[in-house]
Amino acid sequence: MPRVRTWVINVYIPRAAEEAFTLGNEEFVKENWKAALEHFSRAADLNQAKSEYALHKAAAMCKVNVYTNASDIIRRANSQSLTVSTPTPVIFPPLSSSLPDVPSLSVGHVLAGSSSV
Repeated sequence: MPRVRTWVINVYIPRAAEEAFTLGNEEFVKENWKAALEHFSRAADLNQAKSEYALHKAAAMCKVNVYTNASDIIRRANSQSLTVSTPTPVIFPPLSSSLPDVPSLSVGHVLAGSSSV
Protein backbone atom coordinates (compact mmCIF):
# COMPACT_ATOMS: atom_id res chain seq x y z
CA MET A 1 0.00 0.00 0.00
CA PRO A 2 2.79 2.56 0.63
CA ARG A 3 3.89 2.17 -3.00
CA VAL A 4 0.57 3.57 -4.20
CA ARG A 5 0.87 6.55 -1.89
CA THR A 6 4.42 7.19 -3.11
CA TRP A 7 3.21 7.06 -6.71
CA VAL A 8 0.41 9.50 -5.96
CA ILE A 9 2.80 11.96 -4.32
CA ASN A 10 5.59 11.66 -6.87
CA VAL A 11 3.52 11.51 -10.05
CA TYR A 12 -0.01 12.78 -9.56
CA ILE A 13 0.68 15.99 -7.63
CA PRO A 14 3.37 17.37 -9.99
CA ARG A 15 1.18 16.42 -12.96
CA ALA A 16 -1.87 18.10 -11.43
CA ALA A 17 0.21 21.19 -10.65
CA GLU A 18 1.50 21.33 -14.22
CA GLU A 19 -2.05 20.97 -15.58
CA ALA A 20 -3.28 23.80 -13.34
CA PHE A 21 -0.32 25.92 -14.45
CA THR A 22 -1.11 25.26 -18.12
CA LEU A 23 -4.75 26.22 -17.57
CA GLY A 24 -3.58 29.38 -15.82
CA ASN A 25 -1.42 30.30 -18.80
CA GLU A 26 -4.35 29.77 -21.16
CA GLU A 27 -6.58 32.05 -19.08
CA PHE A 28 -3.79 34.63 -18.70
CA VAL A 29 -3.40 34.87 -22.48
CA LYS A 30 -7.18 35.41 -22.75
CA GLU A 31 -6.79 38.19 -20.14
CA ASN A 32 -9.14 36.34 -17.79
CA TRP A 33 -7.11 37.38 -14.77
CA LYS A 34 -9.28 35.93 -11.98
CA ALA A 35 -9.45 32.47 -13.57
CA ALA A 36 -5.71 32.58 -14.24
CA LEU A 37 -5.12 33.51 -10.60
CA GLU A 38 -7.20 30.56 -9.43
CA HIS A 39 -5.25 28.11 -11.60
CA PHE A 40 -1.85 29.58 -10.71
CA SER A 41 -2.80 29.49 -7.01
CA ARG A 42 -3.71 25.83 -7.28
CA ALA A 43 -0.45 25.03 -9.08
CA ALA A 44 1.58 26.94 -6.47
CA ASP A 45 -0.24 25.18 -3.62
CA LEU A 46 0.27 21.73 -5.14
CA ASN A 47 3.96 22.18 -5.88
CA GLN A 48 5.53 24.76 -3.58
CA ALA A 49 9.04 23.80 -4.65
CA LYS A 50 8.55 25.23 -8.12
CA SER A 51 8.96 29.00 -7.81
CA GLU A 52 7.74 29.57 -11.36
CA TYR A 53 4.20 28.77 -10.23
CA ALA A 54 4.35 31.29 -7.41
CA LEU A 55 5.78 33.97 -9.68
CA HIS A 56 2.98 33.49 -12.21
CA LYS A 57 0.50 33.67 -9.35
CA ALA A 58 2.04 37.00 -8.35
CA ALA A 59 1.76 38.27 -11.94
CA ALA A 60 -1.94 37.40 -12.02
CA MET A 61 -2.38 39.09 -8.63
CA CYS A 62 -0.90 42.27 -10.08
CA LYS A 63 -3.40 42.11 -12.93
CA VAL A 64 -6.27 42.09 -10.37
CA ASN A 65 -4.59 44.91 -8.37
CA VAL A 66 -3.48 42.87 -5.33
CA TYR A 67 0.03 44.32 -5.22
CA THR A 68 0.86 43.87 -1.52
CA ASN A 69 0.32 40.11 -1.50
CA ALA A 70 2.02 39.79 -4.89
CA SER A 71 5.18 41.47 -3.63
CA ASP A 72 5.26 39.10 -0.62
CA ILE A 73 5.02 36.10 -2.93
CA ILE A 74 7.80 37.47 -5.14
CA ARG A 75 10.06 38.01 -2.12
CA ARG A 76 9.45 34.46 -0.89
CA ALA A 77 9.99 32.97 -4.34
CA ASN A 78 13.22 34.89 -4.80
CA SER A 79 14.50 33.82 -1.39
CA GLN A 80 14.07 30.18 -2.38
CA SER A 81 16.37 28.59 -4.85
CA LEU A 82 14.50 28.91 -8.12
CA THR A 83 13.56 25.67 -9.78
CA VAL A 84 14.68 26.05 -13.34
CA SER A 85 14.63 23.22 -15.80
CA THR A 86 17.96 22.98 -17.54
CA PRO A 87 18.32 21.40 -20.93
CA THR A 88 20.11 18.10 -21.21
CA PRO A 89 23.71 18.75 -22.20
CA VAL A 90 24.69 17.65 -25.68
CA ILE A 91 27.82 15.56 -25.78
CA PHE A 92 29.60 15.61 -29.09
CA PRO A 93 31.84 12.73 -30.11
CA PRO A 94 35.54 13.49 -30.28
CA LEU A 95 36.84 14.66 -33.62
CA SER A 96 38.68 12.01 -35.53
CA SER A 97 41.44 12.46 -38.04
CA SER A 98 39.36 10.65 -40.67
CA LEU A 99 37.23 13.69 -41.48
CA PRO A 100 37.09 14.54 -45.20
CA ASP A 101 39.10 17.47 -46.44
CA VAL A 102 36.98 20.57 -46.95
CA PRO A 103 38.33 23.13 -49.40
CA SER A 104 38.70 26.59 -47.97
CA LEU A 105 36.81 29.43 -49.57
CA SER A 106 38.30 32.82 -50.13
CA VAL A 107 36.35 36.06 -49.83
CA GLY A 108 36.47 36.47 -53.60
CA HIS A 109 34.78 33.13 -54.18
CA VAL A 110 32.01 33.94 -51.76
CA LEU A 111 31.38 37.45 -53.12
CA ALA A 112 31.49 36.35 -56.74
CA GLY A 113 29.16 33.45 -56.06
CA SER A 114 31.64 31.10 -57.66
CA SER A 115 30.93 27.43 -57.03
CA SER A 116 34.36 26.28 -58.14
CA VAL A 117 37.01 26.32 -55.51
